[in-house]
Amino acid sequence: MVKVTIDKEECVGCGVCYEDECPDVFEEGADGTSNLRAEFRGEGPFSGDVPDDLKSGVEDAADACPVDAIVVE
Repeated sequence: MVKVTIDKEECVGCGVCYEDECPDVFEEGADGTSNLRAEFRGEGPFSGDVPDDLKSGVEDAADACPVDAIVVE
């Protein structure tokens, strides 16, 4: 498992993570910013654990994020 965190304060809601790079993990939240899909959430919609088989997609989303709001550990 890899830990994924979305910095809600930095996210501008461009959609590159949930529309283009990794819609299996990310989705648009009610406020237009990125959230993790429910099945990957920890204590809230902005952090959680993602299976290793989705790691490359999450890393691609983090790399494509124009404001570096996605952290993969």
